[in-house]
Amino acid sequence: MIISGIFFIGVVKINYLLPGGLTKIIPHPFFFLERLGVILALLGGEWHYLSSKENYSSLLLDVSRESLLVSWFHLQLIYRGFFFGKSLFNLYNEKLTLIKSAMVTILLIAIMMLIVKLWWTFKFKQPDWSRKITYSVISIALVIFFLN
Repeated sequence: MIISGIFFIGVVKINYLLPGGLTKIIPHPFFFLERLGVILALLGGEWHYLSSKENYSSLLLDVSRESLLVSWFHLQLIYRGFFFGKSLFNLYNEKLTLIKSAMVTILLIAIMMLIVKLWWTFKFKQPDWSRKITYSVISIALVIFFLN
């Protein structure tokens, strides 16, 4: 928890104390440390919360079980042209403030949790259909990948 707090402080320092051009370079080590700090802070908080529970079933566990779905779907939401032919990335290209970015992130997390909950419920109620859908989507994605 202390280490994640140190990284979180680093995120604030990177975003406010360094020149703007330095923080916009994606492969820069500071970019990696910023993301690592956020992930460690989240993991530390989740570990602290879950360590007090003995037997639980939570939305957090459902999301972790469906991490591939979450990863794929959030990339689709960010980079596909769903919004009047533009992606979220192109729509708000570096125009969001810290507060707006946090709000968009929270909204994206809520959408991902809703999708996971719907898929998880569908998988338990219709296991045969969910298996067929999974195989179909993977097969179609592989065909598209190899044909392009």
